[in-house]
Amino acid sequence: GDEEKPDGPKSTRLIEIHWPNDEQFNTFSTFGPEPGGAACLAYVDANSPNHKLLKKMMKAAETVEGDDMLYYMQIRIGVAVNWQPKVNESITLFYRNPFTRLFEYENLPKFQPENHSFPAKPGVPWKEKHIRSWILKHGYPLVNIRNMDKKYGAFPEGKYVGGSNKAGLVLVAVNMTGQFEFTEQYKLLKWLKPHAQKYRGKLRFALMERANTTRATRTLFGIGLDLRVQSDMILVNSLGKPDDDKDKLNHWHGFLKYRLQNPTQESIDDFFEKYAKGQLIPYWKSMENWTYTTGQTPKGHATHL
Repeated sequence: GDEEKPDGPKSTRLIEIHWPNDEQFNTFSTFGPEPGGAACLAYVDANSPNHKLLKKMMKAAETVEGDDMLYYMQIRIGVAVNWQPKVNESITLFYRNPFTRLFEYENLPKFQPENHSFPAKPGVPWKEKHIRSWILKHGYPLVNIRNMDKKYGAFPEGKYVGGSNKAGLVLVAVNMTGQFEFTEQYKLLKWLKPHAQKYRGKLRFALMERANTTRATRTLFGIGLDLRVQSDMILVNSLGKPDDDKDKLNHWHGFLKYRLQNPTQESIDDFFEKYAKGQLIPYWKSMENWTYTTGQTPKGHATHL
């Protein structure tokens, strides 16, 4: 299409860390997964075939033309070069672990401490297509959160709303002003986690701030537009559009989606229980507009925007 492509992160995709730069290493461990929730850490020998391959891939990932999937995924790779003590060359993918103190305070496990090792044999050069598919498979956190400090980057639209997301989406537009940035997101993380685990790979979960920068996305899905609503959640079964078939596109009324406003733990659990049984009522943003001419009542929740 001719629509504008969402921006990738402004900072470079590949961050080289030369031993013994512990400070840069620790900084990458903290900030590497922003803003999309996951990052990779590789150990390489200087100028080895694997080192050169990562450089080439991450250079391509800086533009849509170079590698659209990696561009939209917004994955950064920290490359520890000639690290001591010497280790075999490897890549590990890890996730952001937000609100560690709050989880500890409630005696709850960390949000997502797991990591994934790229399956490679010592001495056998890595293959680009294998790394790409491995990143796409594991590169989404259970639930992506936001940090309102600008240095963390904008909401990763390309990763969730288009671009690389060929699955479904659970998107929550949240009032993140002041303390709500922490209190609302922490609650939602706890409540959504079991459902994100159940639908891993099928639905991508993300929290999004209600701000001017996200207005276009919120308008597209019809959420987060009523300021009286603290959190506005939508589930989209699939983000696929019938692009090629003109006839299908003419009859396409937007994404099949389900909505939950001001979610609580109970209402989220009930929502996903009904979703699993196929009992949710679709939410059509524009449905009311058509019913006046046809005389038919809408089959689902409709909202005037």
